[in-house]
Amino acid sequence: MQYQLERMLPELEDLESRKLFSRSEIKEIVRKRRDFEYMLKRPSTLKRDYLRYVQYETELEDVRRARKKVISHSLLSKGEKWRGSLCDRASAMRIMFIYERAVTRFKGDLDLWFRFLEYCRAQGSRRFQKVCVLRTCLKSSILLRNQSMNAVPFRSFNCPWNLG
Repeated sequence: MQYQLERMLPELEDLESRKLFSRSEIKEIVRKRRDFEYMLKRPSTLKRDYLRYVQYETELEDVRRARKKVISHSLLSKGEKWRGSLCDRASAMRIMFIYERAVTRFKGDLDLWFRFLEYCRAQGSRRFQKVCVLRTCLKSSILLRNQSMNAVPFRSFNCPWNLG
């Protein structure tokens, strides 16, 4: 768990240096992330723990984007541009990593798999989405033999196999 927190350090420093979050806000972010990481390390972790962590990170990313937009406008008025940085992509990668751990823990949960795939699609992560589709198709093909094919929207993810 300490490793997960240490991996956040460059992103958090970037957020502070770009004045997207204050020092106290970053401390709160670290505290919340630590709490979520401890929650995920419990032996009795629930699916909703992962989903709450994803929800928190999504809301945090929304705040970051809104603040970035304000700062970008002020930079444009000075004739400068916002230059891309680590904080622009770290949140999406973290959310994908949370989903990856969730689907590893709850392998048979198709709803969780499809939430993960929808997130990848929304982020435009083509390479990661292809890997997820392949894993989903392979791992869930066994589950689908016992479920109604109408309940699972594989066609929307361009699954390369006929699972019928």
